[in-house]
Amino acid sequence: MTLDPHKTICVVKHGDKEVGRIPASAPNAEAYIAELIRHYGNCHVDYVPDQTGGLLAMLHARSR
Repeated sequence: MTLDPHKTICVVKHGDKEVGRIPASAPNAEAYIAELIRHYGNCHVDYVPDQTGGLLAMLHARSR
């Protein structure tokens, strides 16, 4: 299944605990995830459909 990056959330987990989430298309997504990895160490990212249909990605884009 292919996910639309504008309707996908990156959920960052350290072990089984969620430590952050950000829209995949957010301009600062890469830096945000890198900072979480720097802080927590070993992390993994799950990609989940955005239940808001892309609203979070639009709001993230407008705040910049």
